[in-house]
Amino acid sequence: MKNTPIGPALRTVACIAVPLVLAGCASIPDVTVSYRPVTWSVQVATAHTITCTNDRKYFMVAGGATYTPAYSADTARAAFEIQLKKLDRFYADSDFSLSFTDDGRLKSINQSTTGQGETITKAFVGVVTAVAAFQAEALPSTAGPQPASICAIVRKWNVPAPDHLPQVSLTQNGRFAGAGNLSLEVPPEQQALFTELKKAGLDLAATARAELVGDALQPVARPASAVAEGEVAVTLQQVTTLKLSATDARGENLGGKRIPVPLKDKDFMLPIPKPALFGKQTFQLAVAESGRITSLGYGSTSGAAGALGAVAVVAGEPITEDNARAAAAKAAADLIAQQQRLANCLLKPTECPK
Repeated sequence: MKNTPIGPALRTVACIAVPLVLAGCASIPDVTVSYRPVTWSVQVATAHTITCTNDRKYFMVAGGATYTPAYSADTARAAFEIQLKKLDRFYADSDFSLSFTDDGRLKSINQSTTGQGETITKAFVGVVTAVAAFQAEALPSTAGPQPASICAIVRKWNVPAPDHLPQVSLTQNGRFAGAGNLSLEVPPEQQALFTELKKAGLDLAATARAELVGDALQPVARPASAVAEGEVAVTLQQVTTLKLSATDARGENLGGKRIPVPLKDKDFMLPIPKPALFGKQTFQLAVAESGRITSLGYGSTSGAAGALGAVAVVAGEPITEDNARAAAAKAAADLIAQQQRLANCLLKPTECPK
């Protein structure tokens, strides 16, 4: 085969080929994206269900508590920022997507320097109301408040069906926006019932306690306060455990729960690597409603984001400040239904469903 020398025309084509490819690379606009830090609150609801025997010789009190966390944007703090232009390189394709909650909190980031990253369709992790186990006790006529007096009040406030035992339920509510102790409030429509029971010797006033126990829940071993040169920072909050508990005036434990909450004064940074001249880089992040990382991945080959996988959608609507009270009320109603079934089974065991 005859060798053909490269002439001036061919050399010109070879020289302009690379600049054409580079000129075709996508460019990220000079935009700074902001998102809000996360703050939290917890709606607490307690429920006491009092059940009497038909002969008024015994009554039973079942008590329990529910805890409904709500997460929202912290508008009292300055917003966090990501400078998108810093992710751009003239020699690499750039593909970058973010998703946010309705009030401006970060949900997910999917970044690839080659445009082959897997799209995160949804990264919300729902928070369900936590229902604490409730306590139940049967009180004989010789202990504490007299059953005849208590059962007279129960019958006054509830007219049972012929095949049901007399029962009445009392709820109390409160809201935490930080650690501390809280005296729960009786709804106005139940204040008279609460007062009558207290005068008869059955004080069901409830208090709740919220305590930050110091657990570090973010899955980052050594969180940094800065990133290296050539990297872009994603600012997140440290997340810890809030320990919740409730008791009543009798000293009865109504149950407790632990939930994740973000800290206002402890932020850290995750690095997004800038594109390299050769190779492919991906970065994937998904964040729960509480601000806790639920998925984090770095990749350096094609399809790495696909191997990490998109975050699965968890059923359920997010609980916000707007619907937290309604969610807490529903949780208390569910708890009362459990208490009523338990009381009927304990006091009428022969009629309890198998």
